[in-house]
Amino acid sequence: MTHPDDQVVKLTRPTDFDVLEVFSDGEQNLARNVSKSLERDRPYINTRLSHLEGSNLLERIGPAENSGLYRITERGVAAFALRDQYDSGREWEQLVDERAEEIEIVRPQLIDHADD
Repeated sequence: MTHPDDQVVKLTRPTDFDVLEVFSDGEQNLARNVSKSLERDRPYINTRLSHLEGSNLLERIGPAENSGLYRITERGVAAFALRDQYDSGREWEQLVDERAEEIEIVRPQLIDHADD
């Protein structure tokens, strides 16, 4: 899989990897929480979140289209894991895509055993 429009993903260091680290637990989060956690300006973090979403490293989730709620993708997990090798080239993207194929994100589940 390659980036949409076949363009090389360009990430801002260290901010984009810091954002991915916030999401690396697999949980969903809001832009304002990410901004506070990283002690960065919220409009700037919003810009970075949109960029990471456009690069298929994060996904925006609802219920409202503009809720500002995001979660990491398999590709985002791979990018974070390979952050030390980042060079903004197609080779790095290939590594990310190959690694992403081996990643499965299992979202938290609620299991009620009362009726077992």
